[in-house]
Amino acid sequence: MDATAASFGLGGQVTKVLCRTLPESDDKNSLPTGPIKRLSSLHAYSGPLYRLVWGDDYPAVELVDYLENQQVFELLEASVQLRYLISEMTSLQRVGGSALAQAASKVEKAIHEISESYMDILDFASRLTSATDNSHSMVPTIRWVVPIYYTEVLDFLRIARTINPPLELEFDNGKTIRHIMNLAFQAYRHGGDAAMVRIARPLFMVALETDEELHVSWILERFQGLAQFGEHFARAGDFLERVSRMRPELRTSIDLRTAFSNQATSICLCLM
Repeated sequence: MDATAASFGLGGQVTKVLCRTLPESDDKNSLPTGPIKRLSSLHAYSGPLYRLVWGDDYPAVELVDYLENQQVFELLEASVQLRYLISEMTSLQRVGGSALAQAASKVEKAIHEISESYMDILDFASRLTSATDNSHSMVPTIRWVVPIYYTEVLDFLRIARTINPPLELEFDNGKTIRHIMNLAFQAYRHGGDAAMVRIARPLFMVALETDEELHVSWILERFQGLAQFGEHFARAGDFLERVSRMRPELRTSIDLRTAFSNQATSICLCLM
């Protein structure tokens, strides 16, 4: 929660302290590890706690679910920490110069690190189709976790566009959007409006970034369905309705921090 709140300038202090406190490597002879790997190392200790608390009464079905989804949830944890790094980069936009360029390089390196560490999951996600049902718990989990990762990539590209001189990036905006939308279509087919709750932020970001009006219309319909789950979703939908009338190049240049600072705080809740 601390890492995600940092996207709105509301937190991040706990994560910042952890990044500074955790050692870059336990082995003096090895290369320094990045902040994502250092923060993720904490979860190696928290993961088994459920089994320790339950003891012999730990339900077998829960254990199977944990083993099936363990690596996917590790990707989720890494994506949340990536979101924190992007918030740090965003805070340097007004400063600009070498500080912003260095922060962007740090984020780009972290994205490469994550994509390499979870290559199998990302590849499997790209092979999923609407014909694949949710009988295995890992499939619906992938359909909401992987879009969260790609949303952070999209957010990074959104901010990187403002840097001068322009950065030479390997990531493709259009391809990233297609990954998100492909999984969102599948999730909606198999889970309806309820499945959209977990990927509200990915849908929100795509609506701002895509130049495909068909995508925008579909996302606006999903937010109409999401309104039943809370006023904050309705407010987010109203925001998208207004900006959807703007030209695509204007939508992509919206400063989200400034936009949200003028909205009720609840609009942020569905995007965390």
